[in-house]
Amino acid sequence: MVKKYVFGKGYDLTQDFIYVSSLITETHTQFDCENDCIVNRYNPAIKGDWKYDYISIVTKEKYAQGVKFSTKCTFEHYGAPLLVFTDDIASRNGRNYYGVHFEVVAYDQGVNIWHIKPTADKNAEMPIEVQLIGQLVFPIADGTPVDLSASVENNTIFVEINGKTVSATHSDIPKAFHVGVTACEGVNRFYHFEIEEKV
Repeated sequence: MVKKYVFGKGYDLTQDFIYVSSLITETHTQFDCENDCIVNRYNPAIKGDWKYDYISIVTKEKYAQGVKFSTKCTFEHYGAPLLVFTDDIASRNGRNYYGVHFEVVAYDQGVNIWHIKPTADKNAEMPIEVQLIGQLVFPIADGTPVDLSASVENNTIFVEINGKTVSATHSDIPKAFHVGVTACEGVNRFYHFEIEEKV
């Protein structure tokens, strides 16, 4: 069974997705819609070096291991469009935040697979701990269409990006999880999102 969500004007993301923030998110904005995609923007209100909105959505529905999810996206200089999945979302002050989650990140030097969790030290300067668990290095020119997919099975993430493959295994991968996309570090555009379940 395949579900395909085509992004752009006329499609209301909140029908099928919820917005979720990182614990390090400085501002809370939503995707802008262009004719054929959703996009994040430059935001001068952000204090850090990366003055672009971090915006993330995941499906309201959970999917079991064995699912494959994919997107077509592009990025401008230093952008990092990514696939995300998690079963750990907490609500606070009317907003949703990620706990333990996994990211499959495209960028100008290839793709990284990250395991991210809240830090155990409540007084730590950085509220998250980030572990690189997989990587494939190759050049991607900004503005180039990126076909990015991930399938999750037997606690392993199998990634395909523009015909190249890499995988990573981690014991924290849940049995079922929400799936989605995140824009961060630069301007990112997502054109569609597809979910394929095993029958």
